[in-house]
Parts: sequence; C-alpha cells; structure tokens
Amino acid sequence: MKSDKLQTIILSVMTILFVALCYSCDPVKSYIEEFDAFVTETEASSENYSEEDWEKADEKFASFVDEEYKKVAKKLTREDRKTVNQIKAKYLALRTKAVAKGLIDNLDQKLEEIIDGYDTFIEELTK
Repeated sequence: MKSDKLQTIILSVMTILFVALCYSCDPVKSYIEEFDAFVTETEASSENYSEEDWEKADEKFASFVDEEYKKVAKKLTREDRKTVNQIKAKYLALRTKAVAKGLIDNLDQKLEEIIDGYDTFIEELTK
C-alpha cells in the first residue's frame, strides 16, 4: 500500500516536471519572450545608444524578424502573430525616435553654424 502511494507521488512529480519542461521548451513562447526582452532592454538603454549600438541592435532585430521568425512562423497562432507585430512596432517606434532625434540634433548644429557665420557671410557678399 505504501509502495503504491509512493509510486503515485513519484509519477505525479515526474509528470509535473515533464509538463513544466515541455512548456519551457515551447519555441514560440521562447521566441516571443526573448524578442520582447530584447526590445524592452533596448528601450531602457536607447537614450544612451551610440550609432554603433543602434547598428548592433538593428542586426539583432533583423535576426528576430527574419531567421528566428522563420523557425516558428508555422506554429504561431493569430494571437502570437499579433504579439510579434506589436513587439516589432515598439522597436520600430524606438528606432524612428532615435533617427528623428539625431536629425534634430544635426539640424540644431547646422543652424548654429549658419547663425555664427551669418555676419561673415553677409560681409563677404557685400565686398
């Protein structure tokens, strides 16, 4: 009797461990979690990114949306695809903001150069 109870407990524990292991090995879930973690990490650090940092992030993003996506594409549900598209959109918005900020910073610098050289420019024109 004790032996049967012990076997049942061991079998139950093994079943739970097996199910947990299978769940953690779900490639779709892993892909979505890793992609989301990458974008979240990028968002947290993006204010301090250099152009080189963005190039590395862009390469990793491309890997997620190309090679890694192809590995799980056939297994994605409609809801999974929606989640992936939302993660993509979040990254693209971060990247767009970074590019816009770079353009604005560059424009500010160019305007400063124009203003600083304006008087000299006018003087040279009127000679």
